[in-house]
Amino acid sequence: MPSRTSLLNTEISKLILRSSGWVSIIYFLVLLFAIPFEILMSTTNERLMFEPANVFQYNLELQYILLISVPVLLPLFLFHFMQSKQSSDLIHSLPVNRQKLFHQYTLSGWFMVNIPVVIIAVIVFVQRSVLDLQSILVIDSIFYWLGMTILFNTIIYISTVFIGMVTGISIVQGILSYVFLLLPVGLFILGAFNLKFFMFGFPDSYHLNGKILYLSPLTMLEGIQKISNELPLWIYAGISVLLYFLSLVLYKKRKPESVSQAVIFPILKPILKLGMTVCCALLAAAYFGDYRVVSEGWLFFGYLFGSFFGYVLAEILLHKTWRVFGHLKGYLYYGGILIVIIAIFQFDLTNYENRIPEIEDIQRVHLSDGPYLYLNPEQSGYSKDTFYLNENTNIQLVHDLHKQILFNKESKRALGEPYETAFFVYELKNGKKLVREYEINKEDYLAYYKPIHESKEYKEVTYPVFNLTMDEINMITIESMGYKNDRAVISEKADIKEFLSIIKEDILASTYEEMYSSKSFQSHISFSLNNSKEYYGYADLPALDTYQRLENWLGEKELLDNAFISEEDIDYAVVLEKEDLEINPDGYSNHEVFTNMNNHPNAKTFKTKGQIKELMDITEDAYLPDSKKTYVVAYKFKNQQDPYLGTFDKSNTPAFVTEQFK
Repeated sequence: MPSRTSLLNTEISKLILRSSGWVSIIYFLVLLFAIPFEILMSTTNERLMFEPANVFQYNLELQYILLISVPVLLPLFLFHFMQSKQSSDLIHSLPVNRQKLFHQYTLSGWFMVNIPVVIIAVIVFVQRSVLDLQSILVIDSIFYWLGMTILFNTIIYISTVFIGMVTGISIVQGILSYVFLLLPVGLFILGAFNLKFFMFGFPDSYHLNGKILYLSPLTMLEGIQKISNELPLWIYAGISVLLYFLSLVLYKKRKPESVSQAVIFPILKPILKLGMTVCCALLAAAYFGDYRVVSEGWLFFGYLFGSFFGYVLAEILLHKTWRVFGHLKGYLYYGGILIVIIAIFQFDLTNYENRIPEIEDIQRVHLSDGPYLYLNPEQSGYSKDTFYLNENTNIQLVHDLHKQILFNKESKRALGEPYETAFFVYELKNGKKLVREYEINKEDYLAYYKPIHESKEYKEVTYPVFNLTMDEINMITIESMGYKNDRAVISEKADIKEFLSIIKEDILASTYEEMYSSKSFQSHISFSLNNSKEYYGYADLPALDTYQRLENWLGEKELLDNAFISEEDIDYAVVLEKEDLEINPDGYSNHEVFTNMNNHPNAKTFKTKGQIKELMDITEDAYLPDSKKTYVVAYKFKNQQDPYLGTFDKSNTPAFVTEQFK
């Protein structure tokens, strides 16, 4: 008479609890100390002012560690019987078919990894009522923590179970589980890094900015406290269901004697070899690729070395021995595949590099120094919204700039040569978008940048002050760079209206050189707005010394001395040729440099107000070890201990300084 078995076999359940139940118990105890105990201690300690916005903020780092470790660790012990021939034979000799065996083991493990989470959530609910925490812990935040924790536990747990079905070694299961979870984001990052080596203008930082977080549940954990996009969560939930049934299929096809093998199914072995060969090649090329400005050979050495190392590593893993030199002929096949892939991009068969939209097809353009301003304008502190240029003149200038960069693409940048980023976004009339990013020396393209940045349209869309109205502003302050305690405050509505009109006129009249001047002693204009939480720092801007209308207006309001540093605030200035000054390249203090300058026999001191004013007009901010300027100047402020250090060049040195250094 055949044995009757149900989905739940009591003896197997006992075996499961003995082998891996301890992981669930430890998980519960750690969560108990991490969350409920922390809540209890924080509410009974009057000195602790911590008010978390959600449950994740209690021992956040520890919760992260638990989320990435427990759902991986538990399946290693749960399915350890498949990694030993004796245990495998014993379990599979029981009167339980494979399908029911898989369901009981997998679902038991899922409950063991999530029941502690449910219990902790119940305890927190009770604490919320008993300890009167309704104002701190809202019910929705507890449910959010419960749902997110169970979801990510499930995704990581099922992924580890799936990997366990294709390997016969527990350590390999653990390693491959993390590799599997990080594979999409890893390949995306390595691919983006490598494409920029072959496709001139490929915007790798644009593609890597933020979007990659959703490519792996492990990277999504970074933003688990507030995941607003629900689509990736549903996708991962669906993938978990799919992996569950794929694991069942693989388990039923897996032979009981398939133990102690890194990869159980022969069909997966070439896939593993190819994957490790390509990934290691991309990783090595990403490292050596930075030296391609010296020689392209370094890049190809990276591909050769990385691919060979990856292939050898795969053979060692599959054969479980380092004596694999007799199996290396196969590298030629995988190396050949890699060469074909490289050749496709090396010869630009898709004409990616030279693809520029026609002028008549362009709706509007964006030109900036990087993708961060385009993708995260509010976080950049530069503008509230992404800006675009719509005028035909500016579109033509941006288009011509792009063409000139392509014309000069064969020019090699020397190692260590300073560069800036030119980031282009074309939004086309057909709804498509073309994005490019280049490393350039902006000085070579001033003929294009200067008219673009000096245009009225560019200034109006890049300076948020043009979007402010008088009613939005509570107060305006103008402060010096920190060596003076005074500040100018503008709070009357009539004055705010006049100020807005004047500052806009000064901005529109400023030249490219004035807008991006590195001159010292500039003050800072801050706007206190009605909705300060949303607009904090949104419209702030420097007060350039070339803003003559603003300076005259502040003089009329008797606010000029409060707003700017003048020669009257400085006792004296000390000047020394930079080559005579020893500066620690790893870091220095202004006071230490000032002392060394005062004690140097070649240093010259200037005390007359006229001389100090002339020096202030030419002084620029600089990090001294990197500065190429001729002179270092130190200013001793009245009633201040720390001096200010700046530099200026020989080309614009006043005559009274030149005479002293003859």
